[in-house]
Amino acid sequence: MPTLFLHGGAPKTGTSYIQVVLAQQAERLAEAGLLYPAGHLFEAARRGSVTSGNGVEMANYINPNLPHRIADKSAFAATFARHLDEADGRDLVYSNEALRFPDNERSRHIVDVATGRGYVPVYIYLVRELAGFALSVYSQLVKRHRETRTFAEFAAGWSPPYAAVITEAEAMFGAGNVQVHNYDAHRDRLADLFVRDIFGLPLTLPAKPMVINRSLGAKELAMMRVVNSLCRSTPRAAAFVSDAITSVDGGDTPLGISPRVAQSLSRHQDEVEFVNARIRGPAIRLVGATADGEEAGLTPVETAMAATLARLVMRTMSAEERPG
Repeated sequence: MPTLFLHGGAPKTGTSYIQVVLAQQAERLAEAGLLYPAGHLFEAARRGSVTSGNGVEMANYINPNLPHRIADKSAFAATFARHLDEADGRDLVYSNEALRFPDNERSRHIVDVATGRGYVPVYIYLVRELAGFALSVYSQLVKRHRETRTFAEFAAGWSPPYAAVITEAEAMFGAGNVQVHNYDAHRDRLADLFVRDIFGLPLTLPAKPMVINRSLGAKELAMMRVVNSLCRSTPRAAAFVSDAITSVDGGDTPLGISPRVAQSLSRHQDEVEFVNARIRGPAIRLVGATADGEEAGLTPVETAMAATLARLVMRTMSAEERPG
């Protein structure tokens, strides 16, 4: 029976990279028997840009409250049926970090339409060391959502989504059709994990180094917190600075996990044990190595430079928006 692979992340486990690989190699994969249907911003993904993957329409069909700008979120029902019919018995894969399957009518519709055409749905979910995951989520918030708290402040109130997502998927598909993999164990062979291990295809995709959606280093995070605090009313300015920083390979020292943060995250040990009871391959850890001391700040000169940069970008953007 053909397989319907549903890749739901988790966030910060190389999802953007995998979506680029699948889009760029769609023709080779189709020849080998796996379809990655063209979806939202497919051509952008082929060019190597960060997108939401071809599963974004499915995710928004299941949960119309997601923020993606899709004109008719209910239209995916017909699109999905057409994809299955056109697949002619080949496997399919959809990928999106928000692709979850709560027990609702639309989730069940996806499953019923697929199984009614002879497909076996398999949910793919990647997890990672919990402290590293928290740090990556925090970095993304600083980059894209004007976060101004320190990492320690963020970690004190953060909770991972792993158990909730996996529990939903097991209830919808059955535990045997939910695959949980350790991202940290496969990060240097992520394409092979998907193509060879999960999809079962005898392909070796071209090795093509890609830096996609990288995390910020310690000094970069501190600088962006200053920028974010000044750009509350001008989100485009903060995004401009963030994009400029991440457009070049980072030479900054990564932010370490302080003992204080490690102690704060220890309350999630049960979550780690829940995941490790289901994971295929090496287990994840709560915290890897810890760093001495607290996270780095900026010198007064660096703070002044970051503030000056933020004000210059805001002033330039305001001038561009003025009529005449």
